[in-house]
Amino acid sequence: REPSRLLVLLGPDSDVGRMLARRRPDLATLAWQQWRAGVPALWCEVVNHRGSDQAGRSAPFAGRMLGWAHEQQVETVLTNAVRYARREDAPVADVLDAARQLVPLDLRHIDRRTGEGYLKSSAQMGQVAAEVARLSGVGTERSTAKALLVATERLAQQCVLSPVDDLGIGSVHF
Repeated sequence: REPSRLLVLLGPDSDVGRMLARRRPDLATLAWQQWRAGVPALWCEVVNHRGSDQAGRSAPFAGRMLGWAHEQQVETVLTNAVRYARREDAPVADVLDAARQLVPLDLRHIDRRTGEGYLKSSAQMGQVAAEVARLSGVGTERSTAKALLVATERLAQQCVLSPVDDLGIGSVHF
């Protein structure tokens, strides 16, 4: 087993993502380089919640982010920034967010614009990857989507924890 190490994903909510959302790839690259100086295991996180999400999770933005990462030769993964188990749970998350923030349940306080932030199946994530790949303009849709999913799987394997070895579950603690 490889020793544990810190892995950092920089996605739409990061300084890199915000610079790309402002269409400033030069500043995104500068921010990436600053992160890279302190964090050796750095990955670009692409999220596609479809629709026009102001938080940078729209399909066109995800495609731009993947295109930038490809140009910079940055390792990239596809996540769904999961907030709830099923699509129909989105309104419950809105209520909980409003309660946590002590604000009225109103559109101006809701971050999401779609119900896409749920735990998707592998097939659904394959469709998301194909959409992002097509919008990125990188390579062929099929090869780019496959490379994105393979990189995501590779990173996921690095993050697998052993309940016994890593967490000490089942052992005696004094």
